[in-house]
Amino acid sequence: MQDLIGFGLWLLEVGCWCVFWYCIIQVVSKLLEIREIYAEAKEATDSMSEHLERLVHNVKPEKHADVEYWFDGDTDKFLAQGRDISEIRAHLKERFKLDVFIIEDQMMLMGPEYEPRDIKGRSPEEIAEAIAKLVVPKLLPKTAKE
Repeated sequence: MQDLIGFGLWLLEVGCWCVFWYCIIQVVSKLLEIREIYAEAKEATDSMSEHLERLVHNVKPEKHADVEYWFDGDTDKFLAQGRDISEIRAHLKERFKLDVFIIEDQMMLMGPEYEPRDIKGRSPEEIAEAIAKLVVPKLLPKTAKE
């Protein structure tokens, strides 16, 4: 009888160890899944940040005679030219689709229409939020929007 009780206790102990290791394996498995999801999300965020950096231009305007020339303040790349804002907007529409142009922290133009938006007195966070609301949804794949 004692052998039967001893065997039962041994069997109970083995069962407890099996449940313990099963739980450990499940926890480790979930942690690995979370780590993979985090890595994918970080990669997507980094990619989106790089894309947004390419889309946002701090404009350095230069005026020569009656023509205004716009250059990217970070790269000195030529962006547009015109005698007034409507000519510059037309030029931007031809060359850029969703880019954002910030002119001396006073005005912002965002594609695809490039309507001027007054940003005087707005914090950088407010400007970034406005850009994110308008540009990011246009960058996401159609399935991600839904």
